[in-house]
Amino acid sequence: MESHLPMFKEKNHQLEVATELIRGQHPHLKGFYKNKNQRVICMKNMDPEDLLG
Repeated sequence: MESHLPMFKEKNHQLEVATELIRGQHPHLKGFYKNKNQRVICMKNMDPEDLLG
């Protein structure tokens, strides 16, 4: 995932992309909206291409 995020960030200038390593948890993406809502997507057993493609 780390190798795919820089390319994703370049293609989506309107998004702020940050990474955080938390040991002992499955990887997940967390999106924060301007209206204070958030969405979390678990990436367990997913390929980065499937999500970021």
